[in-house]
Amino acid sequence: MPLAILRQIKVRTNLEPTFHAQLMSSPLKFLQTFDLTEDEMRQIILPNFSWLVADRLAAMSIHTSH
Repeated sequence: MPLAILRQIKVRTNLEPTFHAQLMSSPLKFLQTFDLTEDEMRQIILPNFSWLVADRLAAMSIHTSH
């Protein structure tokens, strides 16, 4: 993933409420406006997602707070 695009998305998501709202409302559709592969888009939407067994068993971490 081009680092410049990733940085731009992260900065704009944190600083621009409209950008953040568009990303959250329809992430795949919104990210298609950037030069990203499907896997790169998935990494933005689900950053801790990974396949344990390709296309069969997936996992992702979640945080908990007490």
